[in-house]
Amino acid sequence: MKRTEKIEVRVSLEEKQTLSELAKQDGDSVSGLIRGLVEKYIALNAANTTRKLPKWQIAAGLIVAAFIGHALTLLPMHLHERGHQSADITPTYWVHGAIGRAAFGVGVSEKQPTQSVNIQNENGENMIVRLVFKPTGNGSGTLNLKVCEIETNDECVTAFGGDMDISRRAPSVLGNSTKSGKPIHVFVQEMA
Repeated sequence: MKRTEKIEVRVSLEEKQTLSELAKQDGDSVSGLIRGLVEKYIALNAANTTRKLPKWQIAAGLIVAAFIGHALTLLPMHLHERGHQSADITPTYWVHGAIGRAAFGVGVSEKQPTQSVNIQNENGENMIVRLVFKPTGNGSGTLNLKVCEIETNDECVTAFGGDMDISRRAPSVLGNSTKSGKPIHVFVQEMA
């Protein structure tokens, strides 16, 4: 993009000196530093600006989320193993993930085995995530996951369907894609 416009900003001597030092530390000029801040501000706040993240950043974010989710499950599992939870309490599992750039999260359990979540993809089109938890004993089970893309006549067209094995011992992770090529990442872990 050609830079032809100029904006004048008045700052104190101390502010200018601090900006100069910060720019020098980053190997940039004061103009470059301010231009970068303006670009970041526009990217974060412009109404119609969509920022496309590189795939490695999306993958890194999902991996970090999985580790955080796993860490959050360690304490409840530890307490459960030490007898601090009643044996008759049925576990609830937190199912969260992303389909393309749209994220969702919902809880399932033996008492509430069926859940449905409406989300919108990056084009503003509706999708439905349908979950059915089928217990197999000791809190473990199978989670049936179905992603539907909605057509104009409100007909649900299956974009993805599959089962995940659920365990109280470790989070379950699914990576796949819809029929239209949107990446799907789903994480399931026991809630405290």
